[in-house]
Amino acid sequence: MTTKIFAVFLLLLSSSAFAAPVIGTMSGAIRQPDQEIDVDRTIDGLAKLGVNTYYYLILQSSQDWAHLPEFADKAAAHGIEVWPYIVPWSETPPKKPLFSEPFKTNYIEW
Repeated sequence: MTTKIFAVFLLLLSSSAFAAPVIGTMSGAIRQPDQEIDVDRTIDGLAKLGVNTYYYLILQSSQDWAHLPEFADKAAAHGIEVWPYIVPWSETPPKKPLFSEPFKTNYIEW
């Protein structure tokens, strides 16, 4: 009986119910005058906020996609998990002015 209770206790401890909470934010990257992401300043700001998850919006610059690997590597060094976010078709022209670049609404390519 004691072994069964101990096994259930271990199972509960290893379950996602005890996983760390997601403390995150989305978009809001610090941008340079040319609209490129300032990776270092953005990561520094996220670390100061104490987030562990960041939803990386690929939308505001044609270079957002290109900066993703560097951003993700530097975020990981600070314990921040990065989830790329591309906008759905309902948030693209003609309803909104921008596409996620470089693949726009070609979700197979993404």
